[in-house]
Amino acid sequence: MLRRALAVLLLWAAAGGCASAGVSFANATPGTPLGIRAWEYRPEGAGPFPALVLLHGCHGVSTSTHEWGRWFRDRGYVALAVDSWAPRGIGYGCDANTPDLPSTERFDDAAGEYKRFVELYPYNRIASYAQYQLAMCAFKQIDSPDRTPEHAEKALAEFEALLSRYPQSPYADETREKIAVSKDHLAEHEYLIGQFYYKKGAYQAALSRFDHLLGKYAHAKVEPSAS
Repeated sequence: MLRRALAVLLLWAAAGGCASAGVSFANATPGTPLGIRAWEYRPEGAGPFPALVLLHGCHGVSTSTHEWGRWFRDRGYVALAVDSWAPRGIGYGCDANTPDLPSTERFDDAAGEYKRFVELYPYNRIASYAQYQLAMCAFKQIDSPDRTPEHAEKALAEFEALLSRYPQSPYADETREKIAVSKDHLAEHEYLIGQFYYKKGAYQAALSRFDHLLGKYAHAKVEPSAS
């Protein structure tokens, strides 16, 4: 199935120059980050400019991708064409041999670039937006409470970092809402584990989980199971 190319809107502090430049950054894959390469197309001038992160389809970064990068550059945008295939050893071409890369890995690539932006330009006027999108890359991957909680934990940490670094951010209210959702998810995860131990007769282990839940997520919303 053909992938649709995605464009993620991000404002960038441009430093001039018109030719494309090769850049690289580490993505956000937990434990084993990949080095991602990209091509950056910048307009002339001091900026700041609106910018696009271009994520390719199953064909990889093609001549057309670079043409789009130049098209946006010539109209006053910074365009960053990200190559998700090369670091994973995937060839170019849309055929039966092209693997169906999980969307989680594309989120990891996007998160890596948002993280890079925040680290390079922490005081930029839209740094809080990049931090918000970094958190959303994890938030959108949150699975059911009975699965691994790593994405909820990551989202919570990044949302809390946003409020700590940028308390006046226009995304503060949305961030607080997402923090509450993340905590509810993590609390339910703890509850389900505690319930599992309780049913197995491992009461001390269950008590430990329930104590942790009440201590860390006292205000979270958890719906007890009837079973």
